[in-house]
Amino acid sequence: MRNNSIGVDISDTTIEVVELIVQGDDIKIKAAGSALLAPGIVENGRVKNPDLLASALHEVLASAHPNPISAGSIVFGLPESQMYTYVFDLGPYTEAERDDRIRKEAYTNIPLDERELTFSYSMLREDAGGARVLLVATSKEVFGEWLGFFERAGFAVTFFDVEILAAFRAIFKQHPSEPVCIVDIGAAFTVIAIFNSEGLQYIYSLKTAGNMMTAAIADAFGISEKEAEDRKISMGMLGQEGKLFSVLEKSFRPVIESIRTSLTGFHERFGQEPSEIILIGGGSKVNGLIPYVQAQFTQAVKEGKSFIQGDHVPLRYIEVVGLALRGLEREEDQKDPVMLSKNALSGAIPTVLAVHGEKRLEKKEEKMIPLEAVMATPHEIVTIRKF
Repeated sequence: MRNNSIGVDISDTTIEVVELIVQGDDIKIKAAGSALLAPGIVENGRVKNPDLLASALHEVLASAHPNPISAGSIVFGLPESQMYTYVFDLGPYTEAERDDRIRKEAYTNIPLDERELTFSYSMLREDAGGARVLLVATSKEVFGEWLGFFERAGFAVTFFDVEILAAFRAIFKQHPSEPVCIVDIGAAFTVIAIFNSEGLQYIYSLKTAGNMMTAAIADAFGISEKEAEDRKISMGMLGQEGKLFSVLEKSFRPVIESIRTSLTGFHERFGQEPSEIILIGGGSKVNGLIPYVQAQFTQAVKEGKSFIQGDHVPLRYIEVVGLALRGLEREEDQKDPVMLSKNALSGAIPTVLAVHGEKRLEKKEEKMIPLEAVMATPHEIVTIRKF
C-alpha cells in the first residue's frame, strides 16, 4: 500500500481535492480544498475552457486546508454523465476466450461504435458456472480530452476512476455483509446504486436531481434560482404542509419511485433486500429530506459518512476521498475497474483487471430506456443491470 494519494473530482460546477496519508494503521486526510466553477468551464462532463479549468485546479490545490497540496500524480473520477456502467453474467468460458467474450459483450451492449469505445472490467465473482462482470466504459474522445487536459496542466493521472465506486469505497472500509443502496443526488443526475459483498450489482440514473428541484421552486414562487436554492437547503421538506413542501415532494417523487423499483428488482434477482439507504451528494442536503425518505421505506435511511474521520468529513468530499483511497492501492480496492491512460487510448489489453477498446463519440438522440432493457446506456440517460 502506498503512503499517500491525491484525489481530484471535477463536475460542471465544482472542484474538490483531497490528499490522504497513511499513519500506522490509520488513513487520515492531510489536506482538502474545494471551489465553485464558473459556468461554461465544464459542461456535461466535457472540458470547454481548459485554461480557466487548469488555473482553478491549481488555485484549489494551492489554497487547500490546512496545507497546500503539491500534486504530481492524482486519481481522477471521470464524470458520471460521460460514463457507461454495465453488470452482466458470463456463462462458462476458458481463460483464453474470456477477453474476447467480454469485449463482445461491451461492443453489443454499450451504444458506441466499437472503434469509439474504451472500457475496463473486473470480475465480481468467478466459479465453475461462469462469472459476474462489472464493466465501465467511456468514449476515447472524452477520455483523451481529460487525459490531455491533465497532461497540459502538469499532472500525471495514476487511475481514471468511477465516481459511484469511489463513493462506496469512502463509506465502507470493507464490503458490507448485507446489501446497501447508495443514492447520489447530484446537481444534474441522481444515481441509484446497489452493492453487496461482491461489489456493485445494480445502477440506475435519472435526471431528477438538485437543479430540477431548485428550478421547480423558482418557478412556483416566481423567485431567482439563488433564492430558490437557499429555500431548498434551509427550509426544504420540514413539515408536511405548505407550498414549498408540495413543490419539493412532487419534484422528488420520481426519485422515490426509482428507488422503490430498484429495490424490488434487486430482491427479485437476488432474494435479498438492502439493509439501508444511504443518501449522498449535494442534493441530499435538503433540510428534512432524510425523514421524508425514511417515511417511504422500511430500510434505515441515513446520510453517507466517510469511514475516514467520520463526521469531520463534509458530505461534498465523500467521492473525492474515495478517489484518493484508490490511489493508495489497498488490497480491498483491487477488484474495482479503473481506466489506465497507457491502455485506454492504445487499445491494449491489461493482463490483470481491464480490457480496453477504441473510440470516438458522436452525439445520439436521448431516449429513456425501460427497466427491462438489456442495453447499458450512458448515465446521462439511464444505466441499468437487467434483472
